[in-house]
Amino acid sequence: MGTVVETDDVDTLLAAAGAAHKAVDGDRVSTFLKICMTTC
Repeated sequence: MGTVVETDDVDTLLAAAGAAHKAVDGDRVSTFLKICMTTC
């Protein structure tokens, strides 16, 4: 499953990733972030 998060600043992106981790009930959570500074 993939989710696209578009934002103009990295702090918002990292906050969203952190919130997603906290929302999952599990011992281990894996996240792959692809950060593009221009159009990917």
